[in-house]
Amino acid sequence: MKNVNISARIYIGFACVLLLAVVIAFVGYNGLQNAEDTFGTYRKLARQTKADGRVQANMLMTRIFAKNFVIDANQSNIEGVEERAKQTLALIQENKNLAGEDSARQVLFEDLEESLQRYVATFGEVT
Repeated sequence: MKNVNISARIYIGFACVLLLAVVIAFVGYNGLQNAEDTFGTYRKLARQTKADGRVQANMLMTRIFAKNFVIDANQSNIEGVEERAKQTLALIQENKNLAGEDSARQVLFEDLEESLQRYVATFGEVT
């Protein structure tokens, strides 16, 4: 380095700083890409969880209307069961679409849909 003149030293120093800036930019870009992918996964899971909660709430309301029918057999409870079951089946279809390629979730929702249809059919026999 003693034999190199001052302008060459400045250029070498500038090249080192520029190389460090490029490396830092590359690392930052990769970090942002990973954050975007992670956020996409989080968003998908959050949407699925919200939809699952809606299905669960509607199924609970269906069961509450059925319980109320056992206590007080009136038409409003029958309509409540039918309406909530219909909403739940629609939400199950929505959840199937959100599940995408996840075959375990697809099987779960198909089983849930079948069970709810049997529940409503059996309730219909009772009424």
